[in-house]
Amino acid sequence: MKRYKQRWPWYVAGVAILAIACSLRNGWIAGGIARITGSLLATDSLPAQAVGGSVADGDTFSTIGGETIRMLGIDAPEHGEPFSQQARERLRALVVGRQVDLVYDAEKADRYGRLLCHVHVDGSWVNQTLVREGLAGVYIVRPNLARMAELAAAQKTARVDEIGIWSLPPPAPEPYYLRSRNSFRFHRPSCPLAKEIAPRNVVKLSDREAALDAGLSPCRTCRP
Repeated sequence: MKRYKQRWPWYVAGVAILAIACSLRNGWIAGGIARITGSLLATDSLPAQAVGGSVADGDTFSTIGGETIRMLGIDAPEHGEPFSQQARERLRALVVGRQVDLVYDAEKADRYGRLLCHVHVDGSWVNQTLVREGLAGVYIVRPNLARMAELAAAQKTARVDEIGIWSLPPPAPEPYYLRSRNSFRFHRPSCPLAKEIAPRNVVKLSDREAALDAGLSPCRTCRP
């Protein structure tokens, strides 16, 4: 009996600590559920339509409501690169002051808070228009794979017609190119990013044209 009385305060303390831990754990779970619910609510409230406002470059614009739209599946020339101004002006003509329909893929926004969309105006798919006119190239990022084949086909048409960015002299060729089976970028063999690909994921490509026809994009570091 004496031994039991000596242990009793420690037993009570243990129960109290366990209760506090459970309370904290339940709070963390509740907080996590709240964050998930908030994320779902944010997704449900994404705009399906907007009016185009200002244009940042050939693949990004803002709406008059303040959202920034990064167009999915394409990449226009950066500021100062050939055809960057033409791409920007063409996008401005297509979306500014006009009602745009916004279609989302697997990811709704990027890490910068920009909405990721396929953009339609009066039944015309703006992303595809820019690619077909040679003012943007295909740029696919997982998991946003919808309509990849259509964009690749539009790019092939622009390449065959040698318009826009495809009218420029091609980069110096390589005997072969490399990609990761988990990525839609292709690299020169000497590219430092190619050397980071795990051996089991390395895919060898015979030529640049085949890579482009498959919807792959040139690496921004080695620019193959």
